[in-house]
Amino acid sequence: MRGGTDHPVRGEPHDTVVSLTYEIRVRGRVEDHLAEELGLAARVEPVETILQGAVTGQDQLHDLLSQLQDMGLELVEIRQLPPGIPG
Repeated sequence: MRGGTDHPVRGEPHDTVVSLTYEIRVRGRVEDHLAEELGLAARVEPVETILQGAVTGQDQLHDLLSQLQDMGLELVEIRQLPPGIPG
């Protein structure tokens, strides 16, 4: 970056990594220690668990969804939360 601006100069590498916060609902219970291994917070509701956390890029999101599938969890819903909601 040059000139004290916050905008990258053409040709210079852009090293800012943006993470987005997602809410992932799965059927059944996910224990806190499993959610922590995934880097997510868990909130258990009567028949679902809501996992929420920051995800950096599509590759990480796909890896996360694969891990949930490997755990035998049924995906109910996934949505990107608006900016400003802590992950």
